[in-house]
Amino acid sequence: KLEKSLMAALPGFNEPDGNVGDVYNGYEIVEVINAGAGRYAWEAITEFKSVADLAATEGLVNGRAFKTKGYYTAGDGGGQDLIYRSSGKSGITVDGGFYFAGPGADDYLEAVDKEYVIARRFGVKGDGSTDDAARLQAAIDACKAENDSPGNDPSRILLLGEGTFVIKSTLTVRSGVRVEGQGNGTKIKKGTPFTGSSAFNFVGGSNSAVNAVSFAKIRIEGAFAAFTDGTSDTGFQCRLGLSSFRDIELDTTDGFIFDHYCQ
Repeated sequence: KLEKSLMAALPGFNEPDGNVGDVYNGYEIVEVINAGAGRYAWEAITEFKSVADLAATEGLVNGRAFKTKGYYTAGDGGGQDLIYRSSGKSGITVDGGFYFAGPGADDYLEAVDKEYVIARRFGVKGDGSTDDAARLQAAIDACKAENDSPGNDPSRILLLGEGTFVIKSTLTVRSGVRVEGQGNGTKIKKGTPFTGSSAFNFVGGSNSAVNAVSFAKIRIEGAFAAFTDGTSDTGFQCRLGLSSFRDIELDTTDGFIFDHYCQ
């Protein structure tokens, strides 16, 4: 164990606020010696090449943090810091990005950082050939779930990064989802065979409306519609309101097809 003042080692850290399990710049607090004096025992986080390697490891210590160098392989952009929880999987949703199943019956891994929703941390590849629809849908759903969670800041954005993201089925978008790419470097491309009629379909909740949705800096390609509206969970017509679309480039058969009115 290495004892240091975290204020000196990690600029911007408020010394009295340190707790066991906190992770900073590749180190984890393992013991609070004297918080008021900024004295902690902390250790370098153990690294794994991939999420699968970490998730298959038995004998992990509850509450300890671990680093993955990638999602599938080191350097693929999907690496992150994860905390091991020895129980409680039944109370969370394993989404393959914020939460992963552990090797046991009720253990799981939880992302340290859930403020930034990064597509590649959900296993999205963006390699121009892999069907990314399922992993993108998981990232979209996790982004909404975190934004809707009581007490959370509802401003999280799904960051796609650069790449060509092939999808072979329509992605469902609900209220509060925000998606942002990096301009022409971020492409959503229709794969074959394809299930559905559009890249993104807006679906409302029990009140039928879809609000506060935004898309920015994305190119969409393929013989389909870019955006469509569907029905709500209760069967009412879906309407889109208070939403924005910025710097969207379309090379599609259709752009926006809304059968119902927009606000």
